[in-house]
Parts: sequence; C-alpha cells; structure tokens
Amino acid sequence: MDSKATLPIKATPYRHQIEAYTFALKRLMEGGGAALLMEMGTGKTLTAIAIVGALLLLAGIQRVLIVAPLSIVGVWRDEFERFAGFEYDLAVLEGSVAKKADTLRHLTGKRLQVAVINTIIANAGLKPEDIELVNVGFDLTTSLTTKSTDLVVGPFINDEIVTMKNAGYDVDVWKYQDYGVPQMYGLVMVANSEAYDADPETYQGFLRACAKGFDDMQKDEDQALEVIMSDMNSADNPLDEVQQKESYEILMPLMEQDGKPFLSMSEETWQAAMDWMFDSGLIKEKCEVSDLYRMPDSEILK
Repeated sequence: MDSKATLPIKATPYRHQIEAYTFALKRLMEGGGAALLMEMGTGKTLTAIAIVGALLLLAGIQRVLIVAPLSIVGVWRDEFERFAGFEYDLAVLEGSVAKKADTLRHLTGKRLQVAVINTIIANAGLKPEDIELVNVGFDLTTSLTTKSTDLVVGPFINDEIVTMKNAGYDVDVWKYQDYGVPQMYGLVMVANSEAYDADPETYQGFLRACAKGFDDMQKDEDQALEVIMSDMNSADNPLDEVQQKESYEILMPLMEQDGKPFLSMSEETWQAAMDWMFDSGLIKEKCEVSDLYRMPDSEILK
C-alpha cells in the first residue's frame, strides 16, 4: 500500500487532512515522530485514525495507546466506530490500576488493539466517582494535619508546604504538568479593564513598585529580608524569618527569566492552557489569546 493511496477511513478527507496524514505517516515510517497541530474541529481525530490504519496495513503495528482528557475519551471510541476502515478492538481503561491491567491483558487478538485512557485520573488509577470532594476553604494545612482530607489542591510550594515541613510533617507534592495538564501561570494580577483605562498610572505605578521590589531582592536578598521583617512583621501578622528566607529561595528562581522583562508571559503558555480547558470541557468556547492577558510594556516598569 502506498502512503498516498486512499486513506483507510470510511469518509472522504479534506485536502488539509490528506496533507497532514501524508506528512505524519512518512515521518513515522522513517522512525520519527509527528504532531498534528490542527485547530479544533478540523479533523485531528479522523486524521489520526487514518494514520493508525495505515501503520497497521504498512508496518503491521499491533497496539495503540491513546491518552485523552476525560471529556473526550468517549469521542475516540465513537470516532473509531464511525470512521475506521480497518478491523480493530478498542477498550477504555477505567477503574483501579489492577482493573486497567486486567483490561489490557484481555485486549488480545489478531486485529489492531486500541486502548484509550484518561490523563490525570488515569495516572492516579482512579475514576471521578472514586474521589470525594471536600470544601476546606482556606484551611489547607489544617485539613491535612487533622486528617480531614488526604490531599488538597492549592497550597503554595513556598508557603504552606514550607510551613508543614518546618513543623515536622512529611509532605508529598504532585505537579499538575506531570499528569497531563499543561504548564500554567500560578498567579496573575487581575484588574478591571475599564478602571485600568480610566487611571492607568495607578496600576502602572503598582507594577513598577513590584518590579523594583523584585530587583532589590535579586541584588541583596538579606537586606530585602530585613526590610520585610521590620516593616511587615507584627503581632497581628507574625512572620517567621527562617520560613520567609526559605520561601523566597524557592520562589525567586521560578520568577527569574533570563533575558526577559519582569512579569513576562508567553502566548504559547496561555494558548496551551485554553486548549486543554476546552478539550477537557471546562470552557465552552475559545477566545483570542490576546484577549486573555495584557503584559506590561517594559518601559512601564522603568
């Protein structure tokens, strides 16, 4: 079978799908890899199914693993049933790790074996119904130390985590990006756009103060810590100097960006976050990335 022959799908592909199929298949047949960077609704799933079918017929592949957000796991099953022009067996891996392993063991035969699995929940070996959600408010550390919950979402690695470790607790930290969620900005400064347009100097002045504080901390961390302890430590807001030092030692390297202005953000990071939220069913529609954020001009921060 020639890669340029009719695609092994039960549909008439568009030109861009044929081009993507031909490119990716050639790369894969040569031992490389490929990414289908196609917009939502342009047929990535259909194209991927065609590529899988061609690899079955050309290279004799036997198994395919599909990792997808929970909201579209069923889409893969339905699309294979609707469009695959070749024989296959498909199973969605659900439940405990043992159950997933058992499903894989029984996924055998001469036909192509396709397994579909979810991202974060899949990594944890859980289903949504296996998790009981508890609203602990802002009592993140207390809920853990009193064993009201087994896990919390939202603590800062330079705050609550440091507090618990200094109190003698053994703390495990899981990063979202290690479990299928794209890197996102943890904290952003939010302002009403109309208020900003009406009085930009107030907001720009605040940003300049933040930039100066960051610059001072980079130049002399010990002096900056002295200022924090003398000006911000009080009976109503007691600060632990050791914890404050550990906090900025964790935070500063994460905030520093070589060759980039303070508070720099990337369009790619925002786009990846929006795409993931859309694909996961967390938002109903996308917008222009430029509408999501406004990065301060470097001149403003001087």
